[in-house]
Amino acid sequence: MLGFIGLGVMGTPMCRNLAAKSGQEVRAFDSDLDALANMDESGVTPAESIRDVAEHADIVFLSLPGGAHVSSVCMGAGSLLTHLKPGGLVVDFSTTPVNLARDLSARFLARGIQFADAPVARTREAAQDGTLSVMVGGPEHVFARIKPLLAFNVLAKGSADSFARAGGRRAPAHLRRHRRCGNRGAARSENRATCKDAGGRKNRIAPQPSEQLHLPLIRRPEQ
Repeated sequence: MLGFIGLGVMGTPMCRNLAAKSGQEVRAFDSDLDALANMDESGVTPAESIRDVAEHADIVFLSLPGGAHVSSVCMGAGSLLTHLKPGGLVVDFSTTPVNLARDLSARFLARGIQFADAPVARTREAAQDGTLSVMVGGPEHVFARIKPLLAFNVLAKGSADSFARAGGRRAPAHLRRHRRCGNRGAARSENRATCKDAGGRKNRIAPQPSEQLHLPLIRRPEQ
């Protein structure tokens, strides 16, 4: 079974796509009861709590507003860290600070649970159409496990980008994507935030320790 936590602007259509295309039961939770109730008609099973998701799902996807929400879901009362079974996997689509992503990855790994850092890019309409871009950080075997599921929300045509990332390094990945897309203002802003978070000097990406790399699933339209 798949789990999904966070039914906001991006999370709702992504969850619906998983339920419609994966062939697996999807159990979802959100603190907004109206958003949760609306998922029932999409073939998604509403969960009573985060714990309910954790106790039933093997893979749990997160689409949350920010680091504080991710921290609460993963480490708060009735959290994934407490109730997800060993062998489970958490896939974080949220915009989570670098240090928090690394901390979560280490904590989950200590309990035999994998954590994949997987920010999404593009728009609400892309989420509805299943044509998002997803940049994944984590060990190769984790990426291989989730790649077929990510494909239900990722652009169907185009080739994988030869862009390598390390586990827990999402903010640099966002920065490089902003640069590639020509969004210089966003790149400068995120560069400063990334360096402050990772301990680097202003306007430079901080050097990171050696980590296992893999190619992420980033598909774009054919030119």
